[in-house]
Amino acid sequence: MKATIRDPETLQSIEPNQVATYLQMNGWQQESFLPDKASIWTLGSEPESQFEVLLPLNPKFRDFPIRMSEVLKTLEAVEHRSQIEILTSLVGSVADIIDIRLTHPSFEDGTMPLHDGVHLIRHARDLLLSVASSTVEPKAHFERTRPPRASRYVEKVRLGQTKRGSYVLSIVSPLSPMQLSLDSSEPFERAVVKKLFKSLETTKHVAEEIASSSRHDLLVSNNEIQQGISANLCAALMGIHNSGKQQGLEINLNWASAIGVPEDVGTQIIFPSRIMPSVARLGRRLKAHVYENFEVRGEVIKLERQRKDATGSVTLLSRVDDRERKIKVELAETDYRLASIANQERRVVICRGNLIKEGRIFTLAYPQGLSLA
Repeated sequence: MKATIRDPETLQSIEPNQVATYLQMNGWQQESFLPDKASIWTLGSEPESQFEVLLPLNPKFRDFPIRMSEVLKTLEAVEHRSQIEILTSLVGSVADIIDIRLTHPSFEDGTMPLHDGVHLIRHARDLLLSVASSTVEPKAHFERTRPPRASRYVEKVRLGQTKRGSYVLSIVSPLSPMQLSLDSSEPFERAVVKKLFKSLETTKHVAEEIASSSRHDLLVSNNEIQQGISANLCAALMGIHNSGKQQGLEINLNWASAIGVPEDVGTQIIFPSRIMPSVARLGRRLKAHVYENFEVRGEVIKLERQRKDATGSVTLLSRVDDRERKIKVELAETDYRLASIANQERRVVICRGNLIKEGRIFTLAYPQGLSLA
């Protein structure tokens, strides 16, 4: 038995531009057009086998849901598929679909606690807002203000039908109807979803390096920030992870067929739970304030080094923003020896690097030119 869509709200939410694009992609021809009222489409050349639909164009008309229901009934007869399947294809042809899958055993029936669900949706919104903001202007950390274009994009995004298989939150990112022609530039909406995958890919790569201790300084390059990695993105991923009872997460992308599938972007990325603490560390570092090429001038007040280590950690007492601060610096063996001499002789040392402020902790990364004053 085929399912029929009768819910007025569902029928009211169907975008006429999406239906028009779907019809055109499936061989229908537009025969007439009345602006803001309706358009008539036909399929087939022989009168006895021809189909016709009247597509309503103004959702404000009271009979809009009824007319849209008639469109779905005709498509059901033509395609021999249920209206739910047709609606899914219709949306999928003109929108990129982002599925966030949480894998906790308690979600296997396709449901989750209301409290967790509310947090999941909020953090999913934050995820898209951070990526849309990076698409406009990449930054390590977005504070209160966001690019207006990013905010407008998120306002257009919709929740799709829920899916079974643990718990799957489906997010629909519609493409701009005005940019669906073959000769148009890439829609901003598509650029955001591509940036989403690249930013997730970069974040996962950096988090894995942190987890394996192959990246010690936690500094993020400008190229990685250009890919979309940000403190806000990391916070959103952690929020989604926690909403799923800390089992990690999986994100799948289904590209709209109306403008083709990008060749340089994948369709799935998985964050295992073991790297999520590293995602949190990365987010804290990205949120930290960085003073680039900062000169530190001060006394060495502490030295720490294990016998077999090639490097050593020292703490300098120096002025930052007119206040004395303790600054930790990781030094190679030669510089560590010089710092040890300075400590013994109570002499001031000078060096430059990127000064990072995380909360109340100051660290000098990439120290260069250590010398005695």
